[in-house]
Amino acid sequence: MFQDTLFKLYLICIISSITAQDYALRFDGNNDYILIPDHASLDLTETYTLEAWIFPESFTWLAGIISKYHTSAANGYMLRLTHQSPYTGL
Repeated sequence: MFQDTLFKLYLICIISSITAQDYALRFDGNNDYILIPDHASLDLTETYTLEAWIFPESFTWLAGIISKYHTSAANGYMLRLTHQSPYTGL
């Protein structure tokens, strides 16, 4: 159910400079991203694994890969790269 929801949302949100092949997205490297509106079905109430395979050629500061958050005491999930070598995911 969760995967189906995300896949459908990805398809709705893809913009013209992003291509998809075999369930993968390819970005052209120029300000591309996918924005999925917040929805209750994306609030993880059980244990899940979020995964992204990326190949960054360069970035200047922090690079967000997966993100969702609420504030006032925390919540959500986040995966991003830091700008300092060695590059690491947070």
